[in-house]
Amino acid sequence: MHIDFHQATLLTVLHLLFGLVRPIPVSDIDGSDGVLVRTVVGGSTVDLTCNSNDENHNFQYWHLLNKGIIIGPDNNYDKAKFRYRILSGNLTIKAVSTDEEGLYECVSKSLNGQDLKIKMVRMVVLNDWQDVYENDYNINVIRVLIALITLVLLSMGAWFVYRIWKDRYRYPSYLRSGDDDDDDESTEELFSQQPSTSKKVPNNIVPATSSVHTNDVFDDVDISTDFKSILDNSNDN
Repeated sequence: MHIDFHQATLLTVLHLLFGLVRPIPVSDIDGSDGVLVRTVVGGSTVDLTCNSNDENHNFQYWHLLNKGIIIGPDNNYDKAKFRYRILSGNLTIKAVSTDEEGLYECVSKSLNGQDLKIKMVRMVVLNDWQDVYENDYNINVIRVLIALITLVLLSMGAWFVYRIWKDRYRYPSYLRSGDDDDDDESTEELFSQQPSTSKKVPNNIVPATSSVHTNDVFDDVDISTDFKSILDNSNDN
């Protein structure tokens, strides 16, 4: 049970840290089809690199495939949101949102002919992490599970503490009904069976034979108390 308290504390700390720690998004990932994937956070400003622009090709325009939007010198689309550079061909998108999410083509033209070179970038826009944590189904399920496990562990700990308190500071239930009377009776029997420590002096009457015998001896002896005659007899002698 002591381990359960540590587990509950650990789960609580992890639950608190779960809402504070934000994973670092991967900025550039090469997809399996050779498309560069750019992961950005919603509301941020992102720069998309035109990889088709090199020493043999000049930048022409950007093409957002899923919406059919052309961004370039011939079509200045939403200058407040999109800004491109003629020399490098890089595209800057301010305050990105899911509306700008999609597959972007950077089209460049060969210096020696009409050949076109196209490189694609897929931009994935993630919502604000706070919104993700609040609305994502899987994360909410994990939160509910953590909360339930924490409540179960805390309930077990509270029950364990209550049992200790009940056993230590209260009499068990099987001793509350009639065992007090049994204890009193057993105590009385115990004291009644033990011998008394105070000794009673027997009231035995000792016959006064010695005193009677002494009186009889003195009665037999004739002691003369005529001291004058005794003195006269002594003088005559």
